[in-house]
Amino acid sequence: IQTISGTFKGQFNFNSFPFDSQRLSFNYFIADNGGYSIYPWIINDGGTTNGFNNVALTDWKKKSIDYEYFHYNDLLLMGQKSLGLQYVIIVDRNYHYYLTKIFLPIIIILLVAWSCFLIPAIELEARLTVSIVCLLSLIAYTFVIDKDLPKLSYLTIMDYWVLLSYICAAIPTFESIYVRRLVKKYPERAKIVDFNFLVYAPILYFSVAVIVVLNQISNS
Repeated sequence: IQTISGTFKGQFNFNSFPFDSQRLSFNYFIADNGGYSIYPWIINDGGTTNGFNNVALTDWKKKSIDYEYFHYNDLLLMGQKSLGLQYVIIVDRNYHYYLTKIFLPIIIILLVAWSCFLIPAIELEARLTVSIVCLLSLIAYTFVIDKDLPKLSYLTIMDYWVLLSYICAAIPTFESIYVRRLVKKYPERAKIVDFNFLVYAPILYFSVAVIVVLNQISNS
């Protein structure tokens, strides 16, 4: 029995990160052993399945493992068909870490930012203090969690969520300035504007977030 360790690379789709599921394929091709061709062949897959079940993964949840034979054009045999074996492993990312350590703190920061809608419109300084501090806290927090995010050239669910959170954290600042100017002439209208933002800002935020999550997952 020979044990071999190696590093494998493959193409992954992270559009739905951190709710993504990955398909890992391992292809075994024909081998030449001193003029004798060695074909991959399985008599009993129990050993492979047990080995897969014994693998400990922290960031992923093991879903399934399967194998199948395939034929390919072997250049060593002048393009003739050769037999290969493919293992297919399906793993789902363990997203609970991201829900509790990233999404939940961001939502708490946003709730604190939206609380400025409860402060009287005349208290512009107090409202701006709350909203700007929360915005800066959100920016600082995203820099802290950046090490846990994949460096990609395209946007994932996490990226869209963070960008949406930036926008929603900046809205209270502009809204506070607007109602401060409005309260001098139309105090009742200023209260209505505050109430509408207090109710509809969270609804809009979570609705857009759910749409983004579902859209990214369906497309990937």
